[in-house]
Amino acid sequence: MKTYLFDTIERFKRFSQSLDVKTILCSKAWYVLNEDGDTENLIFQEDGTVLVSINGSLKKYTWLYIPQNQSLSIMHTDTDGTMLKPAYLDDKVLAFQKIGTKECMFLIDDALGDKDKMLTLDSVKKHLIETEQRAIEEQKKLMLLKLVAERNKQLELEEAEKKRIQENR
Repeated sequence: MKTYLFDTIERFKRFSQSLDVKTILCSKAWYVLNEDGDTENLIFQEDGTVLVSINGSLKKYTWLYIPQNQSLSIMHTDTDGTMLKPAYLDDKVLAFQKIGTKECMFLIDDALGDKDKMLTLDSVKKHLIETEQRAIEEQKKLMLLKLVAERNKQLELEEAEKKRIQENR
């Protein structure tokens, strides 16, 4: 599994610990970002196996989500494996950070059309930045709507107070 040094994953961390990792992993076929030209696909099975296809050659590993430290263990053999922490999730990308490092493995939804596929680290970074910008814009809109609603309520209260004062004259 290809990992990349990704110093800024903290900036993009967006993964709820309450999410059902097993459901997320098993609900899609994933391809691993791999700029080496290899095609690497992962299919997580609910029985704890993960099928790994690299350029069409298939291997079978085991995987286990460990809730005590919110990590994913992928075992290559009984004594050799990788431990990863979920770091980011959206509708296209699932990122895992290799524990104790700044290395990240990016799993991308294999069902994406060719124009949406992310095949380079730069395209993943661009996706993360665009997603972050959309989230910021959405937060700004929600804050603005809240301010407008509060102002409208204040105006209604002022109008009601004016009306009450006029009726009492």
